[in-house]
Amino acid sequence: MKKRIISAVLAVIIMAGLCACGKTEPAAQETNKGTTAAEGKEFKPALDTEKELTLTVIGGYKNFEALEKVFTEFNKHYPKVEMQYEFVEGGTDNITARCANKDNADLVFVNTTDIGNYYKLCDKYLVDLRATDVDLSVVEPEVLFSGDCNGKLVLFPTYFRAAGLFVNKTLLEKNGLSIPTNLGEMEKVCDALLAKNITPIFTTSGNAGLFFANHAAATIAGNKDELQRLNSGTADGTEFASALKLAEEWKEKGYLNYDGDKLQDDYEALLLRFMEGDLPFITITTATASGAKKREAKSEAFGKNPFEYTYLPAPTGENGFEAFAIPTPFFGVVNTSQNLDYAKEFMRFLVTPKQLDILADIKAMPSITRKSGDSRYSYFEALSQEQIIVPTEGNI
Repeated sequence: MKKRIISAVLAVIIMAGLCACGKTEPAAQETNKGTTAAEGKEFKPALDTEKELTLTVIGGYKNFEALEKVFTEFNKHYPKVEMQYEFVEGGTDNITARCANKDNADLVFVNTTDIGNYYKLCDKYLVDLRATDVDLSVVEPEVLFSGDCNGKLVLFPTYFRAAGLFVNKTLLEKNGLSIPTNLGEMEKVCDALLAKNITPIFTTSGNAGLFFANHAAATIAGNKDELQRLNSGTADGTEFASALKLAEEWKEKGYLNYDGDKLQDDYEALLLRFMEGDLPFITITTATASGAKKREAKSEAFGKNPFEYTYLPAPTGENGFEAFAIPTPFFGVVNTSQNLDYAKEFMRFLVTPKQLDILADIKAMPSITRKSGDSRYSYFEALSQEQIIVPTEGNI
């Protein structure tokens, strides 16, 4: 993976005028079963399996059904450990207070949108995972930077959120076209569709910005001077010239249809619009893609005329796909836990390919392992390390 792309990339692109802010997607997504999880090393309990105790995970989701499956799996090894998840209102301050008061908090769950607020939490109350038996080698090293805090690894991510496209494979095939895998192929497909009076890409302002952020991040990744300006706060927009130029060119060529801005929302309404079957491409994030299966059943048009579709990373690179992938969400061990050894043991269990892939499968998101064998994200999992860029500075 390309390193040292800071999380400010998205914000600067939006400020530069590439797009307007998109609507927030629902935190919880639907289950879409059908993947094969990588087993990895077999987990073997290291503590007394007959001890009775309760482990509590606290966090900012009102519910987290995917975690319940991991609890069930953990109980196969530790049947007398009661696992529970608690939603904590009030955000960082209240979660920090729970940890400070040693108030029945053993592990924390942190969403990416909140991670920048966790300075005081990570410095005082979270365990350095590098000093535990957690096997950090199950993921590519670059994804761990997002959980670093002052030289300690205190948070571990579980899956990826990335922008990209849904492509209607059936519609392309009917028009004699193949799925594009790089910038040249993408533009040829768009030109061919326009020749048939079909606007290629249905989008919203927010999703368009996220889509072209892939191109900006990839452009910046290999340029030390641009990175230095971005990290020092002296960026003036020139760092994103390539992405801005591409977006403007595609708009002028007629590739982009912004009618998505007229929809009620850019989640369910966007998915239902795609299910009508007449759109070759829509811009989405994996968080939106995760809800597609359920919308199939809600769509009368799809029920009458189902079609094959898939998720694509942004095919905007000269030599292939580009993905600006944000690790999310994160788990950490609270060092004030009254059952610290067992909290670390659960974390060791969670950070195995099988459990990480289970979480991603139930949430219908790309696994942080990128080896789950999930057919929904086969293009994403096939990316090389040079094609995927993660934010690695300025996060905590």
